[in-house]
Amino acid sequence: MEPEAGKGGRPASAALAQIRALEGASGRDIAELSAALQARRTRLAPETVRVIEENLRTIDRAIQEAQAALAADPGNQRPAHTILAMYMRKIDLLQQAVRLPEGG
Repeated sequence: MEPEAGKGGRPASAALAQIRALEGASGRDIAELSAALQARRTRLAPETVRVIEENLRTIDRAIQEAQAALAADPGNQRPAHTILAMYMRKIDLLQQAVRLPEGG
């Protein structure tokens, strides 16, 4: 029996495997960038830190919601694409935050 195909035409298991691989690689990048941001935290304006943290929480909620949607409907590719996009957005936000000038 073939795995259920997603809306994108690929088997659901292929999408899940791609997400798991990305989570591993992204997790390492996110951990490194988060540590770098934490080290710079006291040199950034408190309002900047608050906005960054709020945006990170929003991204994390979106990832969790998309993961729940994918678990409920593994053949649906839309949540898989959302998860991938949110991990990329989180990395981008962290990269930008780490590059902010002091006091920024």
